[in-house]
Parts: sequence; C-alpha cells; structure tokens
Amino acid sequence: MMCYRSFMGHSSSLIDTVRNSWIANTTCCIPIVVTASRMSFTVSTSVFKFLSITLVNYPSALLQLKVTVNGSSIDNVFPSIFHLNKMFGGDTTLVTYLRPSIAGVFSYSVVVEGPSAKDYTVQYSNGKNSFSVVTFDQQSALPIVASAVFSDDASFLIISFDSPTNKGCTKPLFSCHALFDFICANTSQCQWMDTSTVHAYINSVSSQCVAPGDSLHILETASIKAPCEVEDCICPSSSWANSSRSSITALGPKFLLRPIPVINSPSALGACDDLTLDLSASTGSGGRSWTSTSIRVSCGDAAINLDLLQKFVDGMTVFYPPTPIPYFLFVKGHSYEFTVRLCNFLGGCGESFINVVALNATIPSINLPGNPIRSVKRNTMLTVVSLASLQSCSQSSSSKILNFEWSVFSNSGVKQSSLLSITNDQTKFLLPSYSLNVSFFYNIQVTVSVKGSHPLKTSSASILVYVTVGSIVAVIKDGVTKNMRVLTTTDIDASSSYDEDKVGLTGVDAGLAFYWSCRQVDTVFRESCSASGLNLTSSGSLLRFRAAESSAGNMYLIELTIIDPTDLRLSRISVSVSVVSAASVVVNTVSNFANMRMNPGQSLQLNGLVSMPMSLLFNTSVQWSVNDDAIPLSRVTMSPIVYHLMSSSNTNYLVLPPNTLLGGSTLTFNLRCISVLGEVLAVSALTIVVNSSPKPGKFMVSPLVGTELKDIFLFGAQQWMDADLPLYYQFAYISSTETVIVLQSRSALSYGHSHLPAGLDSTSNAVVIVAQILDELHANSSTSSIVRVLKGPALTLTDIVAFISLIKNRSEFSVDEIKRHNALSLYLVNSVNCSLAPNCSALNRKSCLKTTNTCGACKSNAFIGDTFDSNSPCYLPEISLSASTTLRCRSLTECRMPRVCINQICVFPSKNCTNHCSGHGTCVLINVNSGISVSDCTINDEQCAAKCNCEVGYVGSQWCDLRSDELVLKQGMREEVLDNVNYLISQEYPDQFVISGWISALVDATKSSDELNDVTMLGVLVTVNTIVQVTTQSTSSNDVLTELFSAINSAASYLSNQPVKKESGDMDSYARLNQTLLTLSSITVALSTTLVPGQDPIRSSQSCFRATLAMLPASVDRSTTLLSLPQSQSESLLNIPTSSLSIQSIDSLIPIHVSLVTLRSSYYRNGTNFQANPLNIFMSSSPCGTSKSSCTMEIHLQNSQLVLDGNQSTVNHEKASTFCATLLNGQVSNQGIVCRLTNVTAFYSVCSCDLAVKRNQLVKSTHSRLLQDSLNVSSHSVELSVTTLLHSVIDRSKSTLLSAADLNESKIQKEWTVLVTLGTLILTVTMCMVLGHKYDSQIGKTVDINIATVVSKLSMNPTKIHSKKRRLAALVKESSIDEVALLEESLPRVLGDQPFTERFLSEVKQHHRWIGVACFYSDSFPRSLRVLSLATNVIVMLFVQSITYNLTKPDDGSCGTYRSQPACLEPQSSLGTGASNCAWRGGSCVFVEQATSFTVVLFVAILSAVLSTPIAYLQDYLIFEYLAAPVRQEPSNNKEDPIGRSTASKSMFAKSFTISEGR
Repeated sequence: MMCYRSFMGHSSSLIDTVRNSWIANTTCCIPIVVTASRMSFTVSTSVFKFLSITLVNYPSALLQLKVTVNGSSIDNVFPSIFHLNKMFGGDTTLVTYLRPSIAGVFSYSVVVEGPSAKDYTVQYSNGKNSFSVVTFDQQSALPIVASAVFSDDASFLIISFDSPTNKGCTKPLFSCHALFDFICANTSQCQWMDTSTVHAYINSVSSQCVAPGDSLHILETASIKAPCEVEDCICPSSSWANSSRSSITALGPKFLLRPIPVINSPSALGACDDLTLDLSASTGSGGRSWTSTSIRVSCGDAAINLDLLQKFVDGMTVFYPPTPIPYFLFVKGHSYEFTVRLCNFLGGCGESFINVVALNATIPSINLPGNPIRSVKRNTMLTVVSLASLQSCSQSSSSKILNFEWSVFSNSGVKQSSLLSITNDQTKFLLPSYSLNVSFFYNIQVTVSVKGSHPLKTSSASILVYVTVGSIVAVIKDGVTKNMRVLTTTDIDASSSYDEDKVGLTGVDAGLAFYWSCRQVDTVFRESCSASGLNLTSSGSLLRFRAAESSAGNMYLIELTIIDPTDLRLSRISVSVSVVSAASVVVNTVSNFANMRMNPGQSLQLNGLVSMPMSLLFNTSVQWSVNDDAIPLSRVTMSPIVYHLMSSSNTNYLVLPPNTLLGGSTLTFNLRCISVLGEVLAVSALTIVVNSSPKPGKFMVSPLVGTELKDIFLFGAQQWMDADLPLYYQFAYISSTETVIVLQSRSALSYGHSHLPAGLDSTSNAVVIVAQILDELHANSSTSSIVRVLKGPALTLTDIVAFISLIKNRSEFSVDEIKRHNALSLYLVNSVNCSLAPNCSALNRKSCLKTTNTCGACKSNAFIGDTFDSNSPCYLPEISLSASTTLRCRSLTECRMPRVCINQICVFPSKNCTNHCSGHGTCVLINVNSGISVSDCTINDEQCAAKCNCEVGYVGSQWCDLRSDELVLKQGMREEVLDNVNYLISQEYPDQFVISGWISALVDATKSSDELNDVTMLGVLVTVNTIVQVTTQSTSSNDVLTELFSAINSAASYLSNQPVKKESGDMDSYARLNQTLLTLSSITVALSTTLVPGQDPIRSSQSCFRATLAMLPASVDRSTTLLSLPQSQSESLLNIPTSSLSIQSIDSLIPIHVSLVTLRSSYYRNGTNFQANPLNIFMSSSPCGTSKSSCTMEIHLQNSQLVLDGNQSTVNHEKASTFCATLLNGQVSNQGIVCRLTNVTAFYSVCSCDLAVKRNQLVKSTHSRLLQDSLNVSSHSVELSVTTLLHSVIDRSKSTLLSAADLNESKIQKEWTVLVTLGTLILTVTMCMVLGHKYDSQIGKTVDINIATVVSKLSMNPTKIHSKKRRLAALVKESSIDEVALLEESLPRVLGDQPFTERFLSEVKQHHRWIGVACFYSDSFPRSLRVLSLATNVIVMLFVQSITYNLTKPDDGSCGTYRSQPACLEPQSSLGTGASNCAWRGGSCVFVEQATSFTVVLFVAILSAVLSTPIAYLQDYLIFEYLAAPVRQEPSNNKEDPIGRSTASKSMFAKSFTISEGR
C-alpha cells in the first residue's frame, strides 16, 4: 500500500488507498508455458511449431530447456535443447519441430536445468502434455472442449478445444447458437481464430448473459469433428464421430478485472454552468453495462446542505451522454468532491474522485475528453480534443467568442515552445509523430479565454502524456518464404528493418545489430545448414546463400534476431527456404504489408514471382487460393486468380478490395503452379494476420422520434473494446442522397449531439445515424441506429438562405459546429419538391430524391433505362431484345409495358419532360452527345433526352420550376456550403476519415448542376484538385477519390449548358473544358498509383463522361490487350460496344499506366460534327518499346451519331466517308500521332494509330505533363485524343445531301440560289464583254472607210462631199473647211450652238458609265474593257458589303451553337440597339433579322463607299494604264494603208478625229 498525489494535485488518503487495494497471489517462480499446436498428428508429416515455449523473462544466469518425448530426447523433435542466458531480455517464444515416424500415443515434457532453473516452473496449456500420431486413413483425435475462459479484459469468451476441429463446417464468423449453448448465445457472435479456438463476443442485451460459473456445452445439432488431413476433403466425414456434448464451466480471467473510473469534468464552474460528469473513458467494464454506478458528493464546508445535490445525483440513470447537473444546486465559492464507484459483471469494483469549484463569475468551461493520463508511442500522432463553451445566465452556451492557446510542458515544467499543433482547428491539438522523446512525461495544457473580456476571463485544462518505448520491427524484403533452385544464389535482405523510435533510419543506419542462424528442418533436422548443402555469407542486414546440388528437396529455417545494443530491445523473424532441383518451377510470394499485418479496411496486394524452365512454358498456369472456404476468392478478387504463363519469368498479382477479410483472422494464401495435366509443380504460401476491429459495444440515439431542425438528438457509443487503445469515435448520418455526412469528427469523445434533417416520407421519416469506432491502428467498426425525424413547418427560400448564412465568420466556430451546420444546410439545399412526381414504383424506379418531381435511377441492375434520374420507365431486358420484332396490337393492354399501341403496332413511346416543364417552357428532344435537336427520342434510346427550354423568368432551372430570382438564391446557397467545405479543408489535418468527410460534403453540395454558377463550377474543380493533392501527400488510401467523379460530373453538366464564347475577364468554355480534363487527369494519376498489373480496371460511368484506369503488365507477347470504357446496362444487353483500346502485343520493360477518358462531343469546338465522343488516351510508356519502326494500336470509337456504310445504307446512292481526327487541347490538330480509318459499322468506327509516326512536332497538353510528372514516367509516354468526322458527297439525288446532319431542304434551296446567281452574273459579264468587242470591231471598220472617203473627196472636190453618215455628211457638207467651223469643232460641246436637249443627250451617251457602254464608241477605251471595269466595281462593292454585313445582318452562325435559352438571348446587336441577335424558338436558337433604320443604312453606305473607293480607283488605274494602253507597232517602212496614210498618221488622225455617232 502507498499514498500518492497525482499530477493534477489530487491526493489519496491512507483510508482511500486501503479501501481500493486488493491482494494479488503470485507463485514462487516465473512460468514457462508450453503449448502444443495440436493434439493429433499424421505420421511422416513435418509439423512446424509442434511446441511453443513461452518465457515472460529471460534468466539472469544460464538456463537450459530440454524437450523430451516419452521420457527421452529423440531425433524427430528439433531442436530438443535450448540454451538461454541474460544477454537477451524481454519475453520470447521458442519453437520446436516434429516429424513423427510411427503411429501411437506419446507424451512430452520440458525439463529445466542450469543455475537459473530454480526461478522457473513449467506449465502445460490445458493441463495436458500428450499427443497422438495417426496414419492418413485414420481419424484424428476426437476434439473435446477443453476450456471456456474469459479474456483478460473480459470482452470475449475463449472456447478452446484440445485438438484441431473441422470448425463445425461453419464460416469463420457465425452465430454462437449454431454450435454452442450458453446464456445469450443466440445474440452473440463467435469467430474461429484457428481450428481449435473460438472467440465468443457476448452481446449483452440482457444483464444475465453468460458469466464465470455458468455452463457451456456443444449443441446436439453441431457437427464438430476431427479435421481432414487430406487436402480438399469433404466436410464433414459422416463416418467420423462428433465431439462430446459434455458441459464445461466458464471461468473468469486469470486476474480479477477491476474497473478504473475516469471522470472528465471541468475543474471550475462558472456562475451559470451546469456540471457534466463524463464517465465514458472509464475502463474495466468487460464490454458490458456496469452492474452498479454510484456517485457520492462531499464538500469541505460541513455547513453546506448537500441533500438536494445528492438526491439529484442518485436519481441519475443516464450516463452516456452524461446528464447535466443544474448549476443552481451548487453554492458559489465552494469546492465539491465527486467520488464515482463502478462495478462490472465479474464482481470487480473501482473508485475515483474529482474536485470541482463553483465560482460566482462567468468563465469559460473547458474539458479534455478521454483519459487524463495517456501513453503514446513516439511514431504516432498525438491528438487531443477539447470541449469548451461560455455559458451566460441569459442565453445558451456558445464557443464562438473563445480563444484557445495550447502549450506543452516537460515533466520539469519547462515550456516546449517548438512543439506546435499542425491543425488550424484551435479546439484540437495535433502533434506530429516523432515530436516527443521516449520515456518522458509531457503536460499538454489548453487555456481558453473570452475574446475582448476585461479583465481576461480564462480557464485551463491539461492531460499527462507518457511516451513509451517503441519496438524493433523486423522487415524482410520479398517475404518470409523463399523457394530456390540448386546451384543458384539468393539473398535475404533485412535492411528495411527499423526502430519505431527513430525517424527516417533503417537497418544498420538505425543502430541495429543483426544476428543470423540457420537450421535444416526437413527432411531431417540439423543444427547447421552448411552440413546439408546451404552455404551462407552474412554482412550486417544482408544474408546471401547458395544451394549446392545435394540440397535439393531440403527445407531450411533461417532465423534473424535484431537487437538494439543500447537497451537490448530485440525482434525475431524466421524465413523458410525450400530448395528444388534445377529443372523445377520456383514460386515466391510477396505482400504489400512488410510485417504481414493489415486492417480489414485496407486493400491486400500479393505478388507472385514465378520462374520456370523453358521446357514447361505454355503448358502451365498458376492459381491463387486461400485456406478459408468462406472467402469466395474468384468473386471478391479484383484480379484474376488463374494466370497462364507465357514467359519463363512472370509476376502475377492477387488484389483484394477493402473490407473483404474478417478482422481477427489469420489467413494463408497459396500460389500453386499447375501443369496442363493438373500436377502441382510448385507451391508458395504466405500468412496474413488481419487486425481485429473494436467490438462488441452499443450505439444509442435519443430521442427516437423528433422534429427536423428543432429537436436535439443525443447519440453515444459505449462498451466498445479493443486491444489497440485508445479508441476514437466519429458520428454521421446518411442523407437522402445516400451520402454519409459527418456530424462530429473523429475524437476520443464517445458521444455527441445535433439537430437532424427530416426523413423521407417513403421511409416513414427514418434517418440512419452511423457511428464509427476506431482503434489506434485505424481498424474500425461501424454501427447504426434509426430514428424518426418528422418534417417541421415549411421554410421559404428566404428562410433557408437566412439559416445557411448563420455562420458567416467561420473562425468563430469550431470545426464540428461548422460540420453540423453544413450538414443541415446541405439537407435544405438538396430538398426537392416531389409532390408532382409520378408513381416511381410503377416505373420500376427509385423514389424521387434528388431531382424535382423526378424519379430516381432504376430499382436495380435487372432493369434497363435512363441511368440518371428520369420519369421514363425502366423495363426488363427481354422487352428491349424484342425491339426489332414487329408486335401487332389492337389495344394498349396487348403491349407489354412500357410499349404502347400506336397504329396497331407496339412501339416504345417518346420521352417527355418532367411535369411538362412546369408550364413555363417547351420540351425539346436533343442528342445527349452533340447537344443538337432531334426529331424523335424513344425511351429505349440512351443517345437522346428530353430537355426543357424555359421561358424568360424561369431560365436556368432544369424543369422550369424555379423563377430566375429563386435560382439565384439557390446558387448562392450552394456557393455558401461549398465555401464551408473549403474552409474545413483549410482547417483540418487530413486522414482517411477526414478526407472521406470532405468528399461526401462536396459530392452532396454538387448534386444539382443547374444550381451551380460560373464561380462554383470552377470552384468545384479547384476543390477537387486540392483534395486530390492533399490525399496523395497524406498516408490515406487513394481509393476514396473515386467518389470525386460525381462532383466533376456535376461541373461538366453545368458546362454543357453554357454558351461557346468568351467574356472579358472570364474563362471561356474551351479553357473550362481543359480545366475539366486537367481535373480528371489529377484523379486518374492518384488512382493509378493504387493499381497493379492485371488488376481489374477502375471504371466510372457518369452522365457526362466515362473513364477507365488500368495498369498493363510489361512484355505481354502474342496476346491482345483490350481496355474499354464502362458499358451501360442496355449497351451490355444489346451487345453495343463502347469505345476501347486494343493493343496486339506489349513490349515494355515496365508496367504501363493507362487512362481512357471520354467526354461528350458537345464540349468541343465543332463538336456537333464529331461522329464519336473523343477518346482521350494516356499511357505512361509506349507499349511498343523504343526500337520498333512501326507500332500500331486500334481504337474503337462508339458512334454518337449513326453512321451507315455503303452496304447497310437505306439512303439511295449515299456515299459516307468517315475519317479519324486527332485533337490537341480540344481542337482538331495536324500534330502528333497519325491515325487512319480501318473499319466503319453502324455502331463504331475503328482507327488504327501508328505510335511511331508523328506529324510535325508533338506538343504535350497540360494534363499530359501533369500525368508525366506525377507518375514519374519516361519521355516515351503516349497521349492521344481521337474522334471521327463524316464527309457526305453529292452523287445523284437530293436525299444524299439530306443525309448530312446539318443540312435541310431549305438550306439546300438557298445554296442553289447562290450558285445560280453567281453563275448568271459571270455569264452576263462575259456576254457583255464579247458583244462589246464585236460592236467595237464593226464600228472601227466603218470609221476607217468613211475617213478614207472624206479624204479622197476633199482632195478631188471638197465641195462635193457625200457620206452615208448624216453626221459626217453634215460635217463636210460645206465646199471648204473654213476656220470658223474648225474653231467651233475644237470647243467643248456644251459651248456649242446646239439645243440643250441635244447637248444633254450627247453628254449622257458619251460619259455615263453604263449608257456610254452601249451608245459611245472609243478607240482608246473599248467596250469590253469598260464592261470589265464596271463588273469589277460591282464585285468590289459586294466584297465591301460582305465585310460590313454583320453591322446590319449580324448572322455569323453562332446562334445555332447555343444550347440554352439564357445563352441564346445574351448576344446583342453590334449596332448598340439593345436588341438580341438570337431568339429561342421551338427548343433551338435562331438568328433574328434586325429592324433596319435610315441611320443604320446611311452609316453602312458611307462606310462601304469609304472602303470601296480606294479599291475602285486602283482597279480603274490598272485597266486604263495597262489593259487600255496603245499597242506598240513595228516599223512599217513607210508603208501606207489603202488610203495612202501611214500607220502612225492613221493613229494620230483617229485620236484627233472624233466620231460622235455610235451604233
């Protein structure tokens, strides 16, 4: 007995110490426990671990243990002698091996000799030290229940048999009532730990469950027998006897389990603080309710009346969560002592006390849940959670005005300023691993103060932390079982072994010493391996050995002891080595867990390394198996369990998903190499230990019925037990969208409270509350409780906005307060109106949950239909299979649902919009891939959908059920909850549970894509990238990231409804497309790291995209590797192939990461022309190596628009030409890999891409560089984005043109009009030029003749001139040319003496640009050139008008690209009139002719004239100066023309002599 004083200042009096003492009886000696692995063995079969000899402590002097059988040391037990000394410390287990040679019954004993023998005594498990040896055809010893003993913590009952059993032909985890009869057996669970041990976990629904002294026996119906020694024998063997039904008495633990009450409570109470006494951290209950709980109250002042306070405490019946003790029961200024006494079902009791001071001032209340004295290892993170509040007498408690300051003090009281928390959540203290020193005490203290208080109001609380010494962990690279051939060398590498107390150091660098030993254990036992042909050479952590030819068939056991010389901590590990002949197959297995221990929630990866001679190649296979028949390996594995070997060296994988293996089980996985004849050529075995999850406690929620947002629900978990303490708790609820929403983060607090959302009417308002209980190693158990939460008064959108906005300054609230508030906000945001939803059950769909008045997905995979929320029916597959068969009908009843009878034929009806677009829009049918309108869309067609085009005032909502202002409010609410998620990400330290909570909240916040906006859409992508980055940098598994695909799909769905344009200061749709691809790439990178070659691909099928991720093995010869995108149910049923990648053979030195992602073509530039949704391919390395000159892979692209080839076409004379196109950053590019079309069918197109041929220089996209950097891949990676385009060629009929997707008869008529107009213009100009030249030629000849006549007549008789031309005759009429006439002729005509009308007409005929062509002849400017000049001017004017056309007729074709009404109405006239360029008509966007005004016409005319004038002058200059220039004549040697003129004088005469009369 001793008196003590705790670190918190609590003292124990002598009386209390005596009262709490107990007597412990010990023997005089240290026990040596000897346990036989079984009681019956088969003759001539080697038995490993025949005896396990356990010592608690090594001797202080020499100790010798001798194992004898039937009183003598025999050769078939090895080793038979152990020599121990004080060099080694700590407990250990020694193992002996047995190879029985004859049948019979034998006894064994362990004899202790040496100087330390007097300190030890030998104990035999179950009091037996005999065993039997039987032949193969004999029944083994009949198993008998030897004992039923409660575990040391009394959390389960250990039922032991004296020999192995057949496990009663039950599964590893079964109801205890299937085999045993004891109190509460029907509500308890049992688990086989091995063939002779069962753990029974008692579910104490009754206070009278089995206890020490109660009886237990095997049921009459149980078939517990001896096990079959022959592999794959049938269980059970009917000829063998069953185990005895005799009863045994359950015994208590070896030492009486005494409770240790732990009281968590503030040490000081404010004036209006209620007191809570939290007993949830108390231990020693044995996993059951306390049989008694009592609390005594005392006070130092005897004058204080404690009757009311004691009466209230005595009446407390609920301690989980704790019942608050009202503040008015305390007298201010006095100290109270509360003594708690707890008793368990074993009869053990324990007491503890705490002092509380009641103050007459308002101060913060602070408490640190959990044990006040804690122990941690140096390599684990320290987590301390606080509960603080400030309770005023006039209002409820709050934590938003409190400041938290955490400090760490050494045992001597010195503050450790360098030890800081790594979380931004000020209510928690997280200290990284390796921050504290081993074997030291630390005081963790938190001081809470009220912001702005004067004087400062503070409270503090603290816990004591002791850092325990870590373990030495032995790690063997490539596993602890090895097989090798003779004449080969093998290494055992232990350099990865480590000391848990040293960070970043392993092996010799960590100061560890390595000691190797080897012995032969089969076919004979030898102390040394060198004598049997195994030569060893050790160097520190590396052991190298070579097998001689004589060692074939031998088995060796190599033992490694690792010691820390400073404190003699040690670790032992054994490696078994089997040697086979040179012509044998060698198989080895390796696990992704170096210590062969894992949690149930982790994924198991086993690597099988197979080496075989070439003579056996192609005739063998390997197969995985496990020694537990309850695990259907072929169904649960994520990789093949059978591999056909194609090379002499192979690596084969077995991948099991999380939560496949049962916690607490020990499993042996075997990899067998089997010949084509079924002969087992080689076997490798690996044993995995699965950590046990916490059990078997309770989870309760109160009240069971309440109202949403009004009643506070209390929840608590209690009586949970686990060996790896401490335990942590996390609470959540399952939302209506089937997402797990966290209400309280993982902490030591086993209870909590929260408002809850209402349950669905279809489930009678049931809400599922989930509790996760985790141990120190993160093994977790989940349990749930159902409560009814009724709907409260209806809230308006304004009320919801006000509620969501309650938390504005997030820094004033704790993380859990924000989580609870955000959980309710998500519920309010995602609540939809389902009052007008159809009968979803009749449509074979789930109830309306996520979309307004719209049913959910199909009930199960047995039905096919729209995979998203829809009101179209889901139907059985056979209905769709008969779609091609014409079914006649006379009434609707003759057609099987969902077909209807139209025109006496059973047909699928068309899809309709939900609730007829709420009466505020029109329903249109669109192709879901291209976004363009279609004429018909039946419910069995997944390529189309019904969509609402809402009228003004309801634009933006999916079914036109929200006004624009209501939509803006909802968008703001979603932005608010998304901001909350981002705040949580910035505050919390990431672990797998925290990250899972972030993802759940993000997914729930993005359920309705139409309620996003530009800001939140990009914010979602940024948040996803942040979560991916944080996850990859943490120790959490990346598997949880698959849930993020749903959030990206919501962002992509929002993007699909936005216009293809760019606004200033905003990101255009192409940039957002690339951002979406980049985000998808970041997830594929993270998920790719979790894959192994051959593992089943990770697939995700969303409404906007599909993705497949895989890891391809290296060097796959003579086989085709096919990767495809996930299929929908109907695609799978109708055998419609999805887009896929096919590689004939792989020639790569390393495995290849492959990702296939496809988005709808509507996201791409000119995507409406794509015949397939582009397939984005990334490969971390080329599958064809670097030496091949040609390397091709085939890409099958599912047609998003039906393409008919020449043989199948029903359109007359149609020729469809499809070609493959590659994309770069979302646009068709001529760079990169060359792909050519090899095949086209109605369902898919095949592109063959040569990876060795690249056009120009390939430019890597952003997401390609991200993949390369993250996966650390070579420069030979492959990135490719492929789609197909369709060319249509006019052959004979107009129907061929009509086959093009973007043409119709109206467009064709317009294009014919254009062709005819242009042809007519060209023909008219040409004809005018020809006619003009002809007339000019005729006039020129006439003029020459007339001039000659005049000249001749003038020379003969000038007064007698006669001419056929009147004008010429009038001109030379006179007898002589006098000077006056010549002078008048030389003046301009306007100065002549002719009448005005004659002069006007003469001027018009000569100088008008158009009339002059017909009426005026000019030898210097022929008519043909004048026609050319006029035609050029006209064409120039048309060209200028085409440039300025958009000013008056701004139809650039962009209206048709908009796919929503808001986007359609947004573009406005460039003339600033305020009118929209487009209009929304009939579900599509069309161009609107603008009203023409005089101002607009005048402006455009002036602008056109200004632009065309310089061009017109330029072309006239070219025509005058070059085309109309005089033709240079060759010298004529003074030859005269027929009328006696020279050529030069003729030209001069022609220029000076003007003929006014034209033809």
